[in-house]
Amino acid sequence: MSTSEFWNGNMAAAQAVKRARVQHVAAYPITPQTHTVEYLSEFVNDGELDARLVKVESEHSALSACAGASAIGARTFTASCSQGLQLMSEVMYFTSGMRFPVVMAVANRTLSVPVNIWPDHQDTLVNRDSGWLQIYCGSVQEAYDMIFCAFKVAEDDEVALPAIVASLTAQDAGIRSAAVDAVGVLGQEQQAADLVGMLQKTASRGERESIEKALLAVAGRSGTKCIPHLRPLTESSDEQLQMIGLHALAIVGGPEALATVKSAMAGDAGEVQDEAVRILSTWPNNWPDDADAGQTLLSLAKSGGKMSHKVLGLRGYLTYVRGNTNLTGSQKVAKVKDLLPLIERPEEERLAIAALGEAPDPAALEMLTQFTQDPAVAEEAYSAIVNLATKDGSGLSRQQRREALQTALEKSKNNATRLRARRALRRM
Repeated sequence: MSTSEFWNGNMAAAQAVKRARVQHVAAYPITPQTHTVEYLSEFVNDGELDARLVKVESEHSALSACAGASAIGARTFTASCSQGLQLMSEVMYFTSGMRFPVVMAVANRTLSVPVNIWPDHQDTLVNRDSGWLQIYCGSVQEAYDMIFCAFKVAEDDEVALPAIVASLTAQDAGIRSAAVDAVGVLGQEQQAADLVGMLQKTASRGERESIEKALLAVAGRSGTKCIPHLRPLTESSDEQLQMIGLHALAIVGGPEALATVKSAMAGDAGEVQDEAVRILSTWPNNWPDDADAGQTLLSLAKSGGKMSHKVLGLRGYLTYVRGNTNLTGSQKVAKVKDLLPLIERPEEERLAIAALGEAPDPAALEMLTQFTQDPAVAEEAYSAIVNLATKDGSGLSRQQRREALQTALEKSKNNATRLRARRALRRM
């Protein structure tokens, strides 16, 4: 089955250089071309490119090294832009005058006064008369194709001139971001693997956040089919990538995704473990696929290794009980009652009240009445009492409903709650 990859301009240039079987590379880092040579370094290290990669102290030295290698017949490549290209200027005239067919990729960037990294053709146009062929690209595909053309033309005996392959839009961070956003809107299962690959190749927090957003959107559409593509993230040694993988699994849900999150909770990486607990506390609760989440949350609430884990487990379990449509009212009441010794904060009390307010059972009314004794959550309890007393099939007798509504009318300080209670009493 064919596969597709998403490349930015730097990767396209590096892939073309690798396929052109370049023998000598020398460059000095400068934004935004740095990644081109970083990719080539990876290719050399992994044995994908048989070339000498020379580390130098400046752009001037980089082009000098390439000129020397070209003089003895090696196919050479360098990359630069902006101020770095201007530092090369002296050697550029020497290289063209000696008819050395060096090829240079330029990720066009404006000249810096003050510091500026916006795309602009100034850097190459300043060197218009330096004797170098200049090829301007309008897309990533063109940047890839023109590297081959540049070597073919520059090395022709009737030309024998160095060449610049200049790419402005392909290096524009805004365009890269827009492309990733488009994948998030349109991508399907097969694009999940491409996005994972992009995440593995960038260390930029901003780029990872953009790619993660697209990956979560694709995961939401693809469901469990994209789980195999997410494994490289959850199995990575990079903790940030592991957490991105867990976020995507939370969107997918299901037993396999849940098992991976539970495994991360048992791991040694503290930050990943904490994130796995947070994710589990808001698990999708898609029945019956996520039935095991409830027991895991309950165990966490009762015996979590950290207090923060216990709190998140308790809150997650109460939310889980409330949303579980497979539980009867009496079952929900029993589960909340079992947790009462652990419920100490208003935040958890509100979650318990919300669960009881949707439990059609007389015992729920009794427990809600107990919560009205706490001023921090009394109004939420009175509102839930009114909800329960007006709910069809609540299991309450007419007298119980009347007494509950009368209590809410007399003791609640919330006008909306009292109004609802008064109207319900009139209807009775």
